[in-house]
Amino acid sequence: MEVENLIILVCTTLLLSFISSLIYRLTKIPDVIWLMGFGILMGSGIQYVDKALFNELAPLMSILALSIILFEAGINLDIITLIDNLGKSTILTLATVLSSIILVGIAANKILPQDFTLLQGML
Repeated sequence: MEVENLIILVCTTLLLSFISSLIYRLTKIPDVIWLMGFGILMGSGIQYVDKALFNELAPLMSILALSIILFEAGINLDIITLIDNLGKSTILTLATVLSSIILVGIAANKILPQDFTLLQGML
């Protein structure tokens, strides 16, 4: 894919993202649906995007997107609310993890008793 086509694709995607967020405010149809449809159209539909190029750029783009999302979450985080809810969220997390470990251990022991002891199933 030539550089001009790549720039057109990125600009079109950003424009569609902006337009789809406006449509979401009016119709409550998520903008993800519009972007997925655009991706399907560009990839499988009219085959405008070279899939090999996308496979090369996907790891970089996913790291960039995750960085932007986490940075925005950090900016919008209220530290007082975080401190107030830290105890409750820690208890909920520990209860969820421990109950999952115990239930999986019991299930593994009951389904395959010759292969797993209770402790092995919990691991």
